[in-house]
Amino acid sequence: MFTLLGILLATGTQHSFTKIIMSLHPRLIRKSTNINLDRIRCSVAEYCDFCPRMKLFGKSIRAATVQRLTRNFFWKCIHNTFRIGDYWTNINTMEVRALCPVCAVADSMEHIAQDCYAPGQKQIWSLARQLWEKKYKDWPRLNWGLVLGCNLVKFKSPRGKLIPEKGCLFPSVSFHLIWRLYCLRRYTNNDEIEKWPTETQIHNQWISVVNQALRRDCILTDSCRFGVSARQKELVLRTWSGILMNENSLLDNWLYTSGF
Repeated sequence: MFTLLGILLATGTQHSFTKIIMSLHPRLIRKSTNINLDRIRCSVAEYCDFCPRMKLFGKSIRAATVQRLTRNFFWKCIHNTFRIGDYWTNINTMEVRALCPVCAVADSMEHIAQDCYAPGQKQIWSLARQLWEKKYKDWPRLNWGLVLGCNLVKFKSPRGKLIPEKGCLFPSVSFHLIWRLYCLRRYTNNDEIEKWPTETQIHNQWISVVNQALRRDCILTDSCRFGVSARQKELVLRTWSGILMNENSLLDNWLYTSGF
């Protein structure tokens, strides 16, 4: 075995060598990860009649359209690696950290995403829904599995034709912003509660992350720079058309127009 590994190390690629090493020590899937994956499967299958395979989970969050920080965030959510909730219950003198400081219930990513009464969560989902309803009327009833699997949802027309631009507008960046606001709130002293973001500040932050997603999509259409990984220009145009400010004054192909 060592001779074979030595030959591969000398003549093979780093990728092939890594795959062999990983096959010798297969990873054990954590119970919490299996639970999250099952919830994603059930939620996605219930919403769009499509049951994703295991390989698609990693592929969906590694897509070029997903920003690196958002990609890492979703990976950690699926594998339940954040130090919140039950993580603190077995640590002496730290048990109080297991509770949400606003709602006084057990903290979890699901609670942060959907049920917390702290400023930000409801407003951000409301803004995401308003943006969605500028083009589509069927805003999905979000649950934890659908939030985690938002990049796996396949939208179809009444005739069964895929609508990829609809999936591109699904709100993955909104959930990431909710988490960032949670971190700001969690590590702010109680006597500084008046420094929490106001509704206007939360609104502006959300607008900023959506504009970043728009600019990233436009940049990714550069085929000279990204080659076969470049996004289709027509897909980006269809994704964002109908929701831009002063769109009537823009060129038909506004991808490389500044200030839109």
